[in-house]
Amino acid sequence: MEKEFTDEIVDIVFAGDVITVATRGGEKRDFALADFLLEQCGACDYPNPRYFDELAGELLPEPEGPPRFPGLEEYEALSPAEKDQVLAEAFATCIRCFACIHACPVCYCWDQCVNRARRPNLVGQRVAPKENLMFQMVHMFHVAGRCPSCGACDRSCPVEIPLYLLHRKMNKELFEMLGFQAGMELTDKPVFQTFNIDDALGEQ
Repeated sequence: MEKEFTDEIVDIVFAGDVITVATRGGEKRDFALADFLLEQCGACDYPNPRYFDELAGELLPEPEGPPRFPGLEEYEALSPAEKDQVLAEAFATCIRCFACIHACPVCYCWDQCVNRARRPNLVGQRVAPKENLMFQMVHMFHVAGRCPSCGACDRSCPVEIPLYLLHRKMNKELFEMLGFQAGMELTDKPVFQTFNIDDALGEQ
């Protein structure tokens, strides 16, 4: 937004779906809120905080029905071989900078990260398609059941790998199999810290 103005921005007002921006020189312009929302915000199922002591502003209307997992339709329509190809091509560009792991709010075992470990050396350190895929799969499964769908991994990636696609897919699978969503209840344990013999996992 700052690139749109030559003067310093001093005020931003949100009014419904419109953002009004004012500069120190007195210029005012309106922008559509949708143009500045992150993808995750545009598809948010919970626009209001689940728990709060004080709420700034008014409660917003929440979508009805089950949680949405947009953007997966094209990927899910692919055959297993095509999915493998999509992932291989995407992760071939990974430079193993670990930005996605450092940006992730629930990936906290940096000093004991299996992806960095040399003893035992469980994940190859070579920057190559197979090693890159293993690296990302390990990260995905480690945060499965805890991923808050914030998309920080996507935004931090310097080579723009669609990392959130994998995490969104995992979140969808967990919800459909176990009815679980991370962060919805304070007393809920992460899904992989519990076991219920009645869970209908099916043949996945």
